[in-house]
Amino acid sequence: MLHNRPHPPSRIRAVAMVLTMATTPALSAEEIVELRPFHVESAPWAERTADDLVEPVEILAAESLQRRRSATIGEMIGTEPGIANGSFGPGVGRPIIRGQGGARVQVLENGIRTMDLSTVSADHAVSVDPLNARKVEVIKGPATLLYGSGSSAGIVNVLNNRMPAAFAPGLSGNADFSGSDNAWQRLGSVDLTHGWDRFALQGDASIHRANDFSIPGTQDTAGEGRGGVLENSSMRDLSGGLSGSWVDERGHLGIAVSRLERDYGIPEIIDPEDPEFERIEIDQTRFDLRGTLHDPLPGFNSARIAFGYNRYNQEEIEFEDGERELEAEFRNREWDLRADLAHEPIGRLAGVLGTQFTERDFEAYEADGDAFFIPPSRTRSRAIFVVEEVPNDWGRLEFGGRYEYHKSSANDGGTARFDLYSLSGGTLWELGSLHHFTLRYSRAERAPAPEELFAAGRHAATRTYEIGDPGLSSETANEFDLGFDRHGTRWHWRVNLFYNFVEDYIFQEFQTDAGGNTILVDDDGDPAGSRLRNRLVETRQANAELYGMEAETRFVLVVDQPYRLDLKLFGDTVRGRLTGGRGNLPRITPTRMGVGLHGRWESLDGTAELTRNFSQTRIAEGETATTGHTMLSIDVGYTWHGKIGSRTRLYLRARNLLDEEVRLHTSFLKDESPNPGRAVTAGLRVEF
Repeated sequence: MLHNRPHPPSRIRAVAMVLTMATTPALSAEEIVELRPFHVESAPWAERTADDLVEPVEILAAESLQRRRSATIGEMIGTEPGIANGSFGPGVGRPIIRGQGGARVQVLENGIRTMDLSTVSADHAVSVDPLNARKVEVIKGPATLLYGSGSSAGIVNVLNNRMPAAFAPGLSGNADFSGSDNAWQRLGSVDLTHGWDRFALQGDASIHRANDFSIPGTQDTAGEGRGGVLENSSMRDLSGGLSGSWVDERGHLGIAVSRLERDYGIPEIIDPEDPEFERIEIDQTRFDLRGTLHDPLPGFNSARIAFGYNRYNQEEIEFEDGERELEAEFRNREWDLRADLAHEPIGRLAGVLGTQFTERDFEAYEADGDAFFIPPSRTRSRAIFVVEEVPNDWGRLEFGGRYEYHKSSANDGGTARFDLYSLSGGTLWELGSLHHFTLRYSRAERAPAPEELFAAGRHAATRTYEIGDPGLSSETANEFDLGFDRHGTRWHWRVNLFYNFVEDYIFQEFQTDAGGNTILVDDDGDPAGSRLRNRLVETRQANAELYGMEAETRFVLVVDQPYRLDLKLFGDTVRGRLTGGRGNLPRITPTRMGVGLHGRWESLDGTAELTRNFSQTRIAEGETATTGHTMLSIDVGYTWHGKIGSRTRLYLRARNLLDEEVRLHTSFLKDESPNPGRAVTAGLRVEF
């Protein structure tokens, strides 16, 4: 029950002080600063901004997105309030929302699942290309109503220019190229669209290359490893897509085909006397269709459809004494179909009815042909959902529900079926023209993933021996979210408080002995074997709670053309623990607080951010504590118009300027793989 919520710890109170650290004088109408609105395309309502939604939403677009351009989606958005990066080395960056990731956070590309294997294991990368993203939307909190069982903690929707629903005649596009001194990292992307009267042809490509990254100190916390180098952290990525769209007064229809290839290492210390390391190679071919039809049927004003089909292959490869040996091979064939109808108002009631179908065929084999630690399986889900709203003089009331049938079947005979029911209700109060208040409750059910049900064996890349539980029940997240915000003048702020009680929470627990030491087993799971190198992990289920807050305030210090100077204060915190005194949840994001300045003078602009990540000592069984660190980032850019393109920008970015030893508590490899050290990047972006 909500009234049993524990008192927030001191760090939550510290983050709350962010909102009291700024004051504002009375402002005239001429001093009002308009912020550019961005519509949230992953929401059920068309033409809505983040301020118009009950759900807490983060949007990265335009310059804020370009400043964070990175090789992985987790790194790109991991500094936003309430969001973190679940790193497994520089080649893997998976989003974590409010302390939860993996199978609870669904990553979408243009509203359709990425259909990769990033939720199967922490070492698997997300198969979405962030370099050509035009916008990234994050819904924090359960989004199961619209996107299903795998989004009980939220969604990350990466939108690019494929299958455009609107375009200008002629050729338009952008190109971005940059290079970094750390790891000699090179990134490049090109995106072109040619529009005719009603048809547009679009194409994009990107490339990313990096050598082993430089780090301060040694790789291992015990001082082991080659000093100053994160061994086996190099990567090579290549992606591209081609799409076409037909647009007329009744709507639009687009089709796309895309290809992605990735090759990255699992950072580990390489013994020069016995050189052995592992790499992962991914190739994916994806087909998409997306369409909109206006006034499709009597009583309905629009219909939307989105379909994706994916052929995904992954190889885990061991290199020993220069010899390449295949350890495991993964194959995933998956399709996802979503369709919805927006009905015309019935009195004051307006809403969306929809359905979703998903099928996934997964296979994994070791080099000798035996099944991997996760047996081949097939997963099917069928769902219907409805979301309605009732506008009022004071704001708006929203509510909805979803039913989903979910079935997972392993080839060895194991089967699990689930009937999942999700409900959501919330309200938005407009407290005058500047302030909003939101209150939301969600009940979201999640079916166990096949890897949580059927895993049984050694996983070399993560150095674990994993044991699933075929008897798992579905977990149910009950989340309350309370939000306040102020927008429209020189002073902007927002704060969100959340409490999430999860019934039958599913988690992986490192097994320990009586002395608290992690149990190690050999490749056959024997704790008394000849080569004990794998940590024993078992899937467990128990009630849990997560609670915390996110806060941000911005104040325009100077607004006198051509000068402008903004101050930003921000912070977030989350607490995750098992109920009944059973301990803490693993890999929970530590508390963060920061300050930033953004200035502009004619064509020159710059941003500086200083973020303090506190230590994490509330740890689960088998975990180690993580020390805090301070991150300093600086961005400088110069923009001009009418030269090479309609908009040309030279930029310089510096990350981790203090060259801090950064170990992310959210990472499985934090004790063996710190984040890269200081990096300075120079680049050129052209838009036309």
